[in-house]
This record gives sequence, C-alpha cells and structure tokens, in this order.
Amino acid sequence: MNEAAVAYITAGTAFDVPDITFWADARHRSLDEALAGADVLVSCPDATAAFPAELEPWVSPILTREDQEASATALSRLVARRWAAVDPTVVYVENPHPPAVSRPDPELLGAVDPDVLAEVASRGAGVYRATRLQLIQRLVLTRSSSPHRPLTSLTLRDVTMPAGQPAVLSLANRGDLAGNPRPKDPLVTMDPERLRLLADSHRTGFGVRSHDEVALNTPHRDDDEIVETAERFGRGPEAVDAVRLDLSRQLPTDPDAIDEVARRLRRSWVHYRTTVG
Repeated sequence: MNEAAVAYITAGTAFDVPDITFWADARHRSLDEALAGADVLVSCPDATAAFPAELEPWVSPILTREDQEASATALSRLVARRWAAVDPTVVYVENPHPPAVSRPDPELLGAVDPDVLAEVASRGAGVYRATRLQLIQRLVLTRSSSPHRPLTSLTLRDVTMPAGQPAVLSLANRGDLAGNPRPKDPLVTMDPERLRLLADSHRTGFGVRSHDEVALNTPHRDDDEIVETAERFGRGPEAVDAVRLDLSRQLPTDPDAIDEVARRLRRSWVHYRTTVG
C-alpha cells in the first residue's frame, strides 16, 4: 500500500445514524437513554479525511495524502470519540465525509459534477447534517423534564494556531474578544456572559490561568454550523447555546494524551454546570 496515496471511501458506501453517533456505555444504553442524560451535543463537521471514491475523477492530480489530512480535523475526532466514551452528559456525532463534500475546494477538487456530488453527499454529509439537527431537537424535547438545564451544541475542530494565539483552545460565538456582539455584525450564537463562564471553566479544567491560553473568538472565524444552530434553536425559552471550540494542533495525539484532553473537557463542563446553576 502506498501510504502517500490519496485515501478513498469505497464507492457506494452509505452511512446511517448508528455509524456516526457515539455516547458512553453504548452497549448497555440506547441513544434515547443517552439523550435523556445529556446536555451537550458535540459535532465534528471536518472529522474525516478520506474522499468518497466517486469523486476520484475530479481530485487534483497534485493532491497528496498530507494535503488531504491537513483539510480534516483528526485530533478533534479522536478527542470527541473519547470524550463521549467517558462522559455520559455528552452525545457526539461526526461527519463521515471530508470537508470537500460539503464545501468543495478547487485546490482539492476540480469542477466536480454537481449531480454526483449531491448523490454522494446524500449518503454521508447530508446524513450527518440531518442527524445533528435531529439530535438537537431531541435534546430540546428531553429538557421538558429538566426545564432549567442549559443545552449546548458544540462544534469541535482543531486548528494550527497562529503565533501568539491560544496555546490550548479558543471558544467562539461570533462575537469580539470578550464574547460580546460586534457592532457591524451583532449575531452571537451563545450568550456572552455564559461564554465567559465557559472559558473560565475550561481554564479550571485544563489547569491554566491566562486568557491567552483559553481565548474567545481568536482568531475570528465564521462557522455555518453554529449559525445554523442559533437560527433554528437559539431563540425563546428553549434556546440552545451554540459554540465552536478550536483545539490547538500542538496538543499531542497519543492515546494517553487524547484521554487526558477528553477528561479535562469533562471536568471543564462539570465546573461550568455549577456556575450556571
């Protein structure tokens, strides 16, 4: 096998909810039971590197496996799966298709046939999006038994932080460096005060104090996923907070380190729940 070759998902592969959804003690707890005990839905829209084989005719001839891997968030995928495994308050859903399926990139793919792309997406990326929204809706419905429990939809990614940027992670709600609405684009996807409390909880969970190590909206990035969540579920008494968490790719990826990050995330959210009641 040529490890430098571009990786592909077997043609015709179709994914369903059980293939892309993860929660603690799944052998003994159903998804309904997991949702009843959860208040955080974690999602990784860029978790996968391999391309559906149907797109191979349009893949750039100069694309390398390294380029392909760089477009995905492998660290986030590892962390999210482990986090869901050790934290019964979390349900995790991941996109089984690479970013290029949902957001075609001319540097990766040429002028791909839109019909082929749509057909492929319906078996993976489309399933992910529909499942994510359905799971949020189901979380909202389960909250009727615990009306004061805040619910959060968290989009997890990992990025190469520019020099001088957060050493551990950044939390984003589309606001400014304090989480407040920006005057020229005021939509925020999570209440600024709750975002600041969440950041403080992550500083506690990760054992850091500096705001440079757990920063807000740094660097600023738009994110269609948290915006979609805010527009659909962010209003009224049953509002769902939508936040993006960017992990630094400087974090190690060995199993022990992944487990430690997952457990620190769990501790961060335990702390956060105590601060918001």
